[in-house]
Amino acid sequence: MEKEKKRQISLQRADELKGRIEDFLEARKSISTGISKEDVLKERKNRILHIYSATEEDWNDYKWQLKNRITDVESLSRILPVSEKEKQLIQEVGEKFRWAVSPYYLSLADPDDSFDPIRLMSVPNYKELEDSCTDLDPMAEEYTNPAGCITRRYPDRLIINVTNECAMYCRHCQRRRNIGEQDVHNSRDKILESIQYIRENEEIRDVLITGGEMRSLCQISSWNGLSAS
Repeated sequence: MEKEKKRQISLQRADELKGRIEDFLEARKSISTGISKEDVLKERKNRILHIYSATEEDWNDYKWQLKNRITDVESLSRILPVSEKEKQLIQEVGEKFRWAVSPYYLSLADPDDSFDPIRLMSVPNYKELEDSCTDLDPMAEEYTNPAGCITRRYPDRLIINVTNECAMYCRHCQRRRNIGEQDVHNSRDKILESIQYIRENEEIRDVLITGGEMRSLCQISSWNGLSAS
């Protein structure tokens, strides 16, 4: 009887939760998704493949994507419509802040919408030159680096920055100070120093290997036995 009572309470709670999301369920009907645009995205991809004389195999090769990052306005204008004024502004931003976007990511941007979210996130915008956008360390991470290439802001988790390389440099990136003009990886010594720090602080249980698209979350119970060889 007690079990049945608990089940009824659980069902009632579930109904309450469903009621709170009914507005979203209605709005969802008008929200487009990548799946609903599958044919459009495929067309964009094929167009880019044609521009680069590339194959499907190339497209699925991360090395090809990195090698063929779009980093100049002329290459960009072959894929997205860019006015002469926009070209000038992009060049001005590029002189101050490095930019790059992979062919794959650019294929997700709507070429007919200058306010497309993917486009805004990947293509330089003149607003980046405003004073409010020039703080190179907005999170003050340089003050949360206890060892190696670690950033530690929380009691039981931290990140190890292993590289500055990205297939795309987000325009809102909080680590622009690390991007520079060349792709580099942190040294083995710095990484080993980071591992040693984790080993010596047993409260650390979550480690994010980050820096560019190297991101992966490692759930760990203990780093004390981790080999540094």
